[in-house]
Amino acid sequence: MLTTSTVSGATGSGAVHEVRIGRGFGDVRWIECASCGHRQFAQFGARGKADRHLASHGVNGAEAGPDSGSPEFTPLPWVLGFTTLLVLFVVMVAQSPGQ
Repeated sequence: MLTTSTVSGATGSGAVHEVRIGRGFGDVRWIECASCGHRQFAQFGARGKADRHLASHGVNGAEAGPDSGSPEFTPLPWVLGFTTLLVLFVVMVAQSPGQ
């Protein structure tokens, strides 16, 4: 699993718990608890599932870790796809026979 972000927090007694959010092969997303080893498929809402798991450890107000990295959904694929379509359209128009 490639870790893309972490969510951590401490209990009232000071014990620190951390849940890693990561990607498997393709678009498969997982959460994995560093404290208890719990691992769960989390295609959608991985951050919410990580927060709920930390709450099961007694953690209140979990926060993103220093290596939280990129957001859960990045706009880059949409931008690249739109740019590619735009370039293809311009090439098709440029190569069409004149009237």
